Amino acid sequence: MTTLNLSKLEPRIAVACCGLGHIRRGIEVWAADLASALHSRGIDVTLFKGGGVAERAYEIVVPCIRRNSRLARWATGWPIRGIWRTPFGSSYGLESYTFARNLMPYLRNSYDMVHLQDPLVADYLRLAREKDQIKPEIILANGTEETPEFMGKFKYYQELDDYAEPALPATGGKKFVLPNFVDVNRFKPGERAVARQAFEFPSDAYIILSVGAVQKQLKRTDYLIREYTRFSDTYGARALLVIAGAATSDTKNLAAMAGKAAGEKIRIVTDVPHELMPKLYQAADVFAFCVVHGIYGIALAEAAATGLPCIVHDWKRVKWVAGPAATVIDMTKDGALADAFGELTSADIREAIAGPTRCWAEEKLSKDRIVDRYIEMYREVARSAGNLLKRR
Repeated sequence: MTTLNLSKLEPRIAVACCGLGHIRRGIEVWAADLASALHSRGIDVTLFKGGGVAERAYEIVVPCIRRNSRLARWATGWPIRGIWRTPFGSSYGLESYTFARNLMPYLRNSYDMVHLQDPLVADYLRLAREKDQIKPEIILANGTEETPEFMGKFKYYQELDDYAEPALPATGGKKFVLPNFVDVNRFKPGERAVARQAFEFPSDAYIILSVGAVQKQLKRTDYLIREYTRFSDTYGARALLVIAGAATSDTKNLAAMAGKAAGEKIRIVTDVPHELMPKLYQAADVFAFCVVHGIYGIALAEAAATGLPCIVHDWKRVKWVAGPAATVIDMTKDGALADAFGELTSADIREAIAGPTRCWAEEKLSKDRIVDRYIEMYREVARSAGNLLKRR
């Protein structure tokens, strides 16, 4: 009789992201980096993306109605109840549904599990699995601050830190706590002067960088603009605020606000290619992250890995990512961020912060350390679900 050695079998992984290929957010970065890291380790992985082209052998583009398309805007804005309005309510919802539907044929029998951070896609796949329409286990990583009630629908789910509100997974399931990771070999300190030349930034300016969707509600770009204006109005030397991120419905108004408040002292750049992001961080002196609740910021991890002094709100989740050398303030108070900008104008102070910040990222957030733990999670889910036994 032959004994099956489960330790020598590796689960087959699908990583899915409906925005990848046409949207630039942390979720898209996470999906692309995770699939690349797994592939480099010899794991059987396929990356399913909602846009662009298949650039690597392990990528597949899944057609969907993209959230920024005319069809999506028309369908979700229809003024009466109907097939478009009722189940979706947003262009992202429509994209998620059409992506999930077109992804399902790939998932029927070919994978042990699918890992993703898009909550609506995950929920559609969960319902399909309950109806036995697909076979893989679903692992939802909570990168969008979903409620405990929502996360509890899933048999297996991942929180990015220990600070999320507790939720009970479905019977027989498990919660995993694993952070997002950053490639510390790509995001690292570099030649500031060279980086500034690449973006045509002034060589002698005190440059403050913020990376994230250019919006009011979550990223609080309007607060950032007001605080920077308050600081720059009294700062005696040259300064520049660079805001880099995906464009949103708020972006046009925020750009007008920035121009009126500070003119050329603020630059808003949208949709910077991810391959250029390491150099953008290297061009900066300070990084500001203005989110005051909830999420784990991949951009914050990238800034920390670059050794940038990070200014964050006094909120445990972002404080952990930024590390113990971060400048922690109350960003609900007017003037707090402006004061922090002023305190970090000293190059000596920034230099003293840079080393510990970089070391924190290398120790706690680096890809090599975290991906090992991801693989162990997949193995544990596969053993628990019995998928590897079903395969042989």
